[in-house]
Amino acid sequence: MKIISWNINKKSSQEVLSHLENQKADIYLLQEVTNSFQQQLHQLAIDGTLIWANKPQNTNSEGSAILAPRIKLKEINVGKLEGWICLAECETQSGSFLTASIHAPTSTKALRHFQLTGLSCSNWIIECALPILEELTSNYSNVIIGGDTNCAVATGKQLGMKYAQAHQAFSMKFGYEEIFMQKRGEATTKDCEKEVPTYRSKRMPQKALGWYMCNDHFFVRGPILDKISSCFVLYKPEPPSDHAPIELQINL
Repeated sequence: MKIISWNINKKSSQEVLSHLENQKADIYLLQEVTNSFQQQLHQLAIDGTLIWANKPQNTNSEGSAILAPRIKLKEINVGKLEGWICLAECETQSGSFLTASIHAPTSTKALRHFQLTGLSCSNWIIECALPILEELTSNYSNVIIGGDTNCAVATGKQLGMKYAQAHQAFSMKFGYEEIFMQKRGEATTKDCEKEVPTYRSKRMPQKALGWYMCNDHFFVRGPILDKISSCFVLYKPEPPSDHAPIELQINL
């Protein structure tokens, strides 16, 4: 089984649709999907499932999505995380698992909606997203979370430490493994101590020509970990977004 996570950054072109179709994944975990583009995504889900929800406090009409072109998924209500997280149950011949598409908020307006102790994506993950996901996934042995956490540890020493706390909460408090550190392939890097960049920004001229920050991740929990064969960043063909897709291969 191939699962791809990708922040398409509100893009709605035929180029993005073609990029998705050419990847031929079983499940796509997508972030920053506009309402207009999710309607186009129905072209790829004729025999499967498309789950999308708008962020309630977002006037731009965009949210996270799960697309399974050939698989029927069961959507699970995530309450106040709607739009920021989509959650679904997937049945396979080897058993069932839950999968989630996550996009951590960074704007002050969005973060205030969740009444956190600090206005950062790290606080949102630790205080809000993970506790709610824990409650929703407690009856399932296998959980796969993919998406844009907006927590790049290599951002800077002080900020990086704060972001690292969010990823540590995934593993130390909730039992997930960050798959890039365990299963990533030669197409990314041989150095498992360094982050693999998945994001680029044209607003920062010195970084404009290359990938430099790792915002996108897979977190996995349960026996399904033993079935994961590889994890890659898909730099080619050139992604039509400021994020690169990341791919998880599972032997199911």
